[in-house]
Amino acid sequence: MSNDDTWSALNDIDPELARSKMADRFRTIVKLPAAEQDAQLRPMITSEYTLEGPQLLKFTSTRLRSWIDIGVDDAKVAAEAYNRVFQQLPGDLAMRRVLAVQTAAREMTSEEVAALRSIIPSMLDAVPVTRRLDAPPVATKEAKKPAWKFWAKN
Repeated sequence: MSNDDTWSALNDIDPELARSKMADRFRTIVKLPAAEQDAQLRPMITSEYTLEGPQLLKFTSTRLRSWIDIGVDDAKVAAEAYNRVFQQLPGDLAMRRVLAVQTAAREMTSEEVAALRSIIPSMLDAVPVTRRLDAPPVATKEAKKPAWKFWAKN
């Protein structure tokens, strides 16, 4: 399996520049026939998923935001192509993909998550719909006991 190291190297540059370069590349790829999309994406994907932990999370966040940038229709084509390629890859990579996407989405704004839901709804089932990172936590008047302490008296 060959890798496209120029793809994973985007993780080493400014995130906004990487996002722009990713969006440009996806805009080009989605115009190709499905077989050519898959042929171009496979080495990109295998390179992307050689990244570990925080690097993969950073890359995935940038890639998902680049999908938002290219618009819903083109992003759906890119997502479908990703799905086709992942059907041919080992299952452990597919599991890493789901974990990376869901973890990245949990760090995004509610507006970004809503945009991604229109692109990859099944991958975001476990991500809260109305989560807002900029909202302060709601204060409660009294501390409630944890559910597991059902036997304890206040």
